[in-house]
Amino acid sequence: DQCGNFTIGDQHFLVLKNEHKNWDHARKKCEEKGLDLAEPKDYKAVVNYLDENCENDNEWWLGGKGDGSNVVTISGTALDNNDPMWLRADGSRTWDFHEASRCLYLQAHDKNKPIYTHYCQLMHKIPLCG
Repeated sequence: DQCGNFTIGDQHFLVLKNEHKNWDHARKKCEEKGLDLAEPKDYKAVVNYLDENCENDNEWWLGGKGDGSNVVTISGTALDNNDPMWLRADGSRTWDFHEASRCLYLQAHDKNKPIYTHYCQLMHKIPLCG
């Protein structure tokens, strides 16, 4: 199945289809596979692949969480708050996207700005492991 396992560049990814989880449970599901939530180097390439190959899904949890001032990846990298990859990077955000209750996800609604955050406890996103 093209949606399940795929490689982009030197990164391998695993989509846990039909596993709509909150962020913590999504991370545990990846860890059970010997992986963690993904930290894609090329968000656009990954979201384009997912959008083409994973029908009916359009939001995937990634390995990053707000700390109050930035979104920080599992590996410890703080993402640039002004990165043009952010959805609503034009300043139309209606909330603090980097607050501690928010987690990073990849979305296919606007593939030119594929990353954003949502409340970590929400259950409607798919784990993207890497």
